[in-house]
Amino acid sequence: MSGHLKLVVILTIFLVTLALILGNTLYGGTPAFAMFTPIGMGVLTILVHRMMMNADKISPQRFLIAFMGGVSVKMFVSLIVLAIYLHFATRMRAEMAIWFFLVYVLFTAFEVLWMQRYLRSGSEK
Repeated sequence: MSGHLKLVVILTIFLVTLALILGNTLYGGTPAFAMFTPIGMGVLTILVHRMMMNADKISPQRFLIAFMGGVSVKMFVSLIVLAIYLHFATRMRAEMAIWFFLVYVLFTAFEVLWMQRYLRSGSEK
């Protein structure tokens, strides 16, 4: 497993643990949605990274298309999942929406930082 994928797994484990601690401390239990949100984002991030790495082997233009397409797909899948959850949830809707947004922002920031480092290392070669 490459370095950035290990970091995705570490970030996912950290956020699941944080969800468990906060849920049990503040609400007496953690909703499954709070734990599966970081897992889903981690899986989506790994898939997008794999897609970008494969595209980069073909050409820089493919890499850019894969990055933009991957981020767009991740955003739309995330919005659909959040909309479905909010439609069926009976309690803690605001808390879960905030948690979902926080997880999304953290994984997106990680993805952008990884891409910057990756592009810098590629330009130095």
